[in-house]
Amino acid sequence: MRKVIIGASCKNAVKADFKRSRITTLRQAFSLAQHKAVRPTFCRSRIVLALLLMALFLLLPIQSFAATKVFEREYIYQASEADSKLSCRVIALEQVKRLLLEELGTYLRSISEVKEGVLTKDEIVTLTAGVVRTEIVSDHWDGKAYRLKARIKADPDQVFKAINSLREDRQKSKDLAESQARAKKYLKEIEQLKQELSKVKGEAPLKRKQTEYNQTVKNLSAEDWFERGLAFGNSKQYEEAIGAYTKALEIDPRYVAIYCQRGIALGKKGDYDRAIADFNRALEIDPREAGTYNNRGIALGKKGDYDRAIADFNKALEIDPREAGTYNNRGIAWTDKGDYDRAMADFNRALEINPRDAGVYNNRGNAWTDKGDYARAIADYDKALKIDSRYAEAYYSRGIAWGKKGDYDRAIADYDKALKVDPRYVGAYNNRGLAWGKKGDYARAIADYNKALKVDPRHVEAYINRGVAWYDKGDYARAIADYDRALEIKPRYATAYYNRGNAWGKKGNYTRAIADYNRALEITPRDAAAYSNRGLAWGKKGDYARAIADYDKTLELDPRCIVAYYNRGIVWYDKGDHERAIADFNRVLEINPRYVVAYYNRGNAWAYKGDHERAIADYDRALEIKPRYTAAYYKRGNAWVCKGDYDRAIADFNRVLEMNPRHAEAYCNRGLAWACKDDLWQASADARKGLSLNPKSKGCQAVVKFLKAEMRGKE
Repeated sequence: MRKVIIGASCKNAVKADFKRSRITTLRQAFSLAQHKAVRPTFCRSRIVLALLLMALFLLLPIQSFAATKVFEREYIYQASEADSKLSCRVIALEQVKRLLLEELGTYLRSISEVKEGVLTKDEIVTLTAGVVRTEIVSDHWDGKAYRLKARIKADPDQVFKAINSLREDRQKSKDLAESQARAKKYLKEIEQLKQELSKVKGEAPLKRKQTEYNQTVKNLSAEDWFERGLAFGNSKQYEEAIGAYTKALEIDPRYVAIYCQRGIALGKKGDYDRAIADFNRALEIDPREAGTYNNRGIALGKKGDYDRAIADFNKALEIDPREAGTYNNRGIAWTDKGDYDRAMADFNRALEINPRDAGVYNNRGNAWTDKGDYARAIADYDKALKIDSRYAEAYYSRGIAWGKKGDYDRAIADYDKALKVDPRYVGAYNNRGLAWGKKGDYARAIADYNKALKVDPRHVEAYINRGVAWYDKGDYARAIADYDRALEIKPRYATAYYNRGNAWGKKGNYTRAIADYNRALEITPRDAAAYSNRGLAWGKKGDYARAIADYDKTLELDPRCIVAYYNRGIVWYDKGDHERAIADFNRVLEINPRYVVAYYNRGNAWAYKGDHERAIADYDRALEIKPRYTAAYYKRGNAWVCKGDYDRAIADFNRVLEMNPRHAEAYCNRGLAWACKDDLWQASADARKGLSLNPKSKGCQAVVKFLKAEMRGKE
C-alpha cells in the first residue's frame, strides 16, 4: 500500500492527492496550510497617497444630521453687447453656483460644532465646490437676459466626510483653491472687459478686445469643468470626472492641475498607461511640480515598475523634502521590492513629519507583516486605530496579521469591524471567507465570497477562493465553474488554471488537468507547484517518464520541495526501482524528519527488497509520529510474518482490527500467521471473515485456498 502526497507548498505536504488550491486576496493571503498564497492583484491594504497628507489642524466635527437638503437659487444675467447666449450661460452658471455654495456653507457652518481649528465658512465654501455638483433646473434666454435656476442637493453627513477627506489631500485642496481664485479673477476681468468694450473705438481694436473677452469666458468655463471633475471624482464617478477634465483641457490645453487630476482619475480606473501620459504632459509644462512626480510614481508602482517609481519619489523629495506623503509612497515601493529596511526608514521619516498619520502606521504595519514580524505589525495597526477608530483598512490589515499568526477568531473579528465601517469592503469579505475556510466552516466562507461578488460581480479573487471552498467541500464541479468564471474575466490568470487543474485531477480527468497545468506554465514558466502537480497527473496516467521529468523540473526550481521528492519516490517505487525510491524518501526525511508517510513508504521499499529489519524500523518510526497509523501496523505485521515472528505479527493485525474492524486483508494475513503457528481453526475463521468482508480480494481468496489445502493435507 502506498500513498501519494501533496501539500500546501513544496515545504509542507500534508494531504494525499493533488496539491491544494491557491488562495488569493486583495492584499496577501495569510498562509493557509496546504494553500499557496499569491501576490496581490491590484491593491494591497495600503494607503497610496496622491499627496494625501493629513492636515495639522483639527478635522471638521462629524455629527449625524437629517436627510438630504436641497438648495435652489435663480440668477438673471443681463447681457451686454459683447455677450452671446453661450457666454451668458457660463457667467450665469458661475454666479448662481457661488450663491448656492454660500448658502450651503452658511448652513453647514451653523450645524457644526464651533471649536478651535474648525473650518471657517469661506473654507467650507471653497471645499464644497469640489464635493457637490450644481444641477441646472431651468434656463431661459430672450436675447437680452439669461435666466438660470439651479440647485444643490447635499447630505450633510456625507458632505462633512467628503470635506474631511478633501482637506487631507493637500494637492487637491490647493488645486481647488487656486481654481476658485482664478474663477473670481475671470469674473472681475469679464466686468472690466465689458466696460472697456463699451468705450473702444475702431474695428480692429474692438475685434481684439472681443476676442479677449470670449477667451476669458472660456477660461471661466474651464474652471467650472475642473470643479465638476473634482466633484465627480469625490463621488467615485471616475468616468464622468475624466470627461469633465477632458472638456476643461479642450479649452486650456496647458492647465497642469487638470492633467494631474485626470491622471489620478485614470489611475483609479486602473488605466495606468494613460495616467502616466497625463503626468508626463503635466511635467512637460511644469517640471518643478513635486506632486506630479509623486503621482506618476504611484502609477508606475501600480504597474510593478518599482525602480522608476522610486526615481520619481526621489525627484519629488528633491523639490519638497518635507512631504510626508511622498516618503510614505516610496516606503510602499520599497516594501513591494522586498527592501523592508529602506521601507521602514521612509515610513519613520513620514511619521517624524506627521506623527498622527494613521495611513503611514498602517503601511508600516504592512511592511512588518511582509517581514513576518506580526507582533510589530499589530502594534502599528493598533496605533493607526487609536488615531482613527473608523479606519477600515487598518482593521483589515490587522485581520491579515492575526491570520498569519493563526488566530483566525481575532482575524474574523477585525474583518467584522472593517465591514461595520464599510459594508461594501470587498477585500474584508474575501479575507473573512479565507479565515472561515481555515476554521473548516466552508458554508460561512462561501457566504462571504457570495457577498463579495454581490458588491463586485467581476471580483476574480472571490471566484477563485469560492472555488477553493467548493473544492475543500468535495464539490469539484462547482469549483470548476468558479474557476471558469475567473478565467472569463481574466484569461491569463495562472492561479485559476492551476486550481482548475487540481479540480480536474480530483475528478480523475487527468488529461484536462494536464492541459490546465500546461496553460498555467505558459503564463508562469517557473511555477514549481504546477510542474509538481502535472507530474502527479502524468503518474496517474501511467506515464512515469513524463512524471519524473516534471518532478525533476520542480526540484530544479525548488531544491527543497518535499512534495516533488516524495512523489518522485512513489513513481520510482511503481517502476520497481526501489533504490531510487529509497533515495528520494531519504531526501524527504533530511528536510523533514517527521514526514510520516515517507517512513511508511520507505519501509515498503525495504520490504520489497527483502530487508525486513529496515522495513520494521521505518514502520516503528512512523508509528512513533502517528500512533494510530493503521497502514503502518498492517505493513509491520506483514514484515513480522516474513521474519517468522508470528506473535508480533498477530499483535499488529489485532491493532489494525481494533481501529478498523472491517479491514479484510488484516483478517486474512492474521489467518496466515495463525496457520504458521499451526492453529488452522483460528486461521480458517480469520480467512473466512476476511473473505466475507471483501469477496473480491485476491489476497483473501489466496489465503483461503492455501488454508483449504493445508487442512486437506492434515487430514
